Amino acid sequence: SPDGAAVAVVDGRPAPDDGAGAVRVIDAATGRDRFAVPDAGSPAPPVFSPDGTRLAVRVGSRVQVYDAATGR
Repeated sequence: SPDGAAVAVVDGRPAPDDGAGAVRVIDAATGRDRFAVPDAGSPAPPVFSPDGTRLAVRVGSRVQVYDAATGR
């Protein structure tokens, strides 16, 4: 995130149930996952909004926007 509070990573390992990877959002201070977006196994990197409150993720042929703190 722009403020350094979170890191979004593409986990290219296939999930056991669907074969697609996921985007994980990790709290930089604790190292714990905030949330994960399943089925986001695309090569496009996730992008935080300039204020760090939202995260855009390509899922298949769509772009979905999530709350960067909660994943909703």
